[in-house]
Amino acid sequence: MTEYDKQSIEAILNGEGGWFTACLFRLIAKADAVNRARLYKGFPLEVEAVYKHLTGEPFKEDSK
Repeated sequence: MTEYDKQSIEAILNGEGGWFTACLFRLIAKADAVNRARLYKGFPLEVEAVYKHLTGEPFKEDSK
């Protein structure tokens, strides 16, 4: 995840970009709790960033 990705989460979630992390951010945002927890195992920083952006709360892996 680049610094641009971190600073542009809103724009990325609204459709900007076709690079891997942009697609991953949108996938994380669409995922249900079970699948988001699965994604967290491989992409913890990205899940944390998107979840915090969407909810204002830190991600808890056991919050399924």
